[in-house]
Amino acid sequence: CVHSPARLATDGPTPPGPQVPALQVLGLPADDDPAALARGLPTAAHGQRWAAVAAQAGAGAVLPAARQAPVWNAAAWALALGGGTEAQAAAASAAPSASAAAPTAGRATAADADPAPPLPLGFDRAALPLGARPPGWRMQPARPAEALAVVLDAAAPGGRCLQFTDSAAMRFPFEPYAHHLLNHVQGRSRVRFALRVYATAQITHEWRDTAAPYRSGPSLRISVAGGVQAVGRRIAPVEAGRWLNVELSAPLGGPPGPWQVQVTDDQGRVHDSGPLPARSAGWQRLEWLGFIADGTAPGVACVAAVQADNLP
Repeated sequence: CVHSPARLATDGPTPPGPQVPALQVLGLPADDDPAALARGLPTAAHGQRWAAVAAQAGAGAVLPAARQAPVWNAAAWALALGGGTEAQAAAASAAPSASAAAPTAGRATAADADPAPPLPLGFDRAALPLGARPPGWRMQPARPAEALAVVLDAAAPGGRCLQFTDSAAMRFPFEPYAHHLLNHVQGRSRVRFALRVYATAQITHEWRDTAAPYRSGPSLRISVAGGVQAVGRRIAPVEAGRWLNVELSAPLGGPPGPWQVQVTDDQGRVHDSGPLPARSAGWQRLEWLGFIADGTAPGVACVAAVQADNLP
């Protein structure tokens, strides 16, 4: 069975996107706040990303004062980052949503905040510091460093990949692993990545929510011996040391609908799964995206070009 780091499922990510020293992102829940994650509320990471987008677009940004510490809803953030005044944005924040009563003392609370815009995820050359670990990802174990490290690979997209080196030195069967938190709660999400596994490596790729216990949606087990497998089916063969491009998509926000995976090998051959059921009947949200090296023997695999986006 797949051994899973459930106790770490709510670890918060490093704020994604470029930092904007001229802008302060204040009054938002911490990135690892379980209540904020469970409700899909804006967190400091969202604020940093929105501020960065606004700065890149040349838009003004008026952000809340630390002493007031309101929870701003999406309408307030859009107004502030578009150049509105703090008073206008505070008024938008204080406006009750259709499903919530007016907040106490005219100030928005967590219950009134709109869900944050779904965070995309990029994993390109710029985010892959050679010999280190990509920012924004939670990875275990911390040592040895070579268990998870960015390496040069001429055949990888962008020439670099995150290498997983599994060995008998790992304390737990699910190590090494890497995961990133997202907030995709409706619409349809798509995840793409490139992967190379060697003879004895095994990688599990999984989408989860942050419930306790967590629920899983799309789930793949990938090895040379078993190929690319989902819900007990072999979707595509895997050749040792050859790159594969994998794309998964699934609907969110309601009873689990069928998800799909498409695997393309380095010769351009395409393998489509057709509709597949979620691993857990109650899964509805993509909040945890992970790669787990859970083989029973030492092995090496490399992951590159990870992208996650959400469509209405």
